[in-house]
Amino acid sequence: MKLLQPFFNKTTVFLKAEKTKLWLKVLFILAVVLGCRQALATDLLENTTSDMEDTLTGTGRKWLILIDFALAAALYIKTKNVMLFLGVLVISIAITSILPAFM
Repeated sequence: MKLLQPFFNKTTVFLKAEKTKLWLKVLFILAVVLGCRQALATDLLENTTSDMEDTLTGTGRKWLILIDFALAAALYIKTKNVMLFLGVLVISIAITSILPAFM
């Protein structure tokens, strides 16, 4: 306990200082204000499910397939690994074909 006594003395002196009390009050008020803002926040992702459905069922599906194929080809060229090419293509097919069936 004697080892911790100097630490406790420094801590109590720090917490009793007027500057520390002022900063603790400011931080408390700031936390309350920011907490109130979060409590009244609106949901920014409220209607994004319909946007994703439109993308996957409309013309966005074609672009997703083309981008995924280009990514798979670029990664294959960089690594010369056929499994990487097939893996990216399987994931892209799963995203564009199977995922819309569950929406």
